[in-house]
Amino acid sequence: MRDPPRLRSRVGATEILGFVLIFSLVASTTGLVYVYGFGGLQDARDATALNNAERAMDVFADNVRDIHNRGVPNRATEVKLYDATLALDDPVTWRVNVSADGGTNTYSSDVEPLVYSAGDTELLYTNGALLRAERDGAVMQREPPFVFREVGGERVAVVPFIETRSPTSQHVAGDTTVLVRTDLAISERIVETVGQYPPTTSSLSVNLSAETTPNRAVVWERYLEAEIAAAYGSAPDPGYCERVGTDSATVSCTFDAKRAYVGVSRIDLSIAS
Repeated sequence: MRDPPRLRSRVGATEILGFVLIFSLVASTTGLVYVYGFGGLQDARDATALNNAERAMDVFADNVRDIHNRGVPNRATEVKLYDATLALDDPVTWRVNVSADGGTNTYSSDVEPLVYSAGDTELLYTNGALLRAERDGAVMQREPPFVFREVGGERVAVVPFIETRSPTSQHVAGDTTVLVRTDLAISERIVETVGQYPPTTSSLSVNLSAETTPNRAVVWERYLEAEIAAAYGSAPDPGYCERVGTDSATVSCTFDAKRAYVGVSRIDLSIAS
């Protein structure tokens, strides 16, 4: 027996309505996955890429440490770029002034930081330290080999000048793997002691400064103040270190010591894709 025409019409309408509801559900689910799911996947990819870059920069720092501390002639480090750039930045001038009764001796070095840039995040290797800088500030993720100690009642300071540099522009961008080569050019150690000055000299007045950017100066001031105060004791306000200059981009630290050592390593750096 055939269904009445009215019943067939109702069944057809129900099937069409069900199809429309299912199609709408699938379409909306697909849209949610596209908007939120893909965005989450992209965020996870970016975070993984940045973590990998941090590990590569840490390996680079280890290799440069071997050159500076052990006199290794050269090292090479692979760095994977994930839609990022790797380049040498504008030089940071580090300076040590040692003053005593016999006058003032000045030692300086221009250090070109190696910078991995991805979006708003920068990973920087500069003078033995590894910094991470973003829009709202910067933090030090690896400390440099500065040494401040008091031995037998005598204050000793060891200041590194790890001068990464290149005579040509070093800049690579994209999604590729690059090789960063570092070659030792010059290695020397400069020693300043009270005994080098007239007998009336009881201590050396040491001023350590770095001309960098405002957000990086904050990080260096925090690190150096903590290290010097831990070794020599707390200083009267404002402390051993302060940021100076019209834009507060220079950190300057002053302290007394019996001996000051400046270790200089000039390292030629090249980036090849």
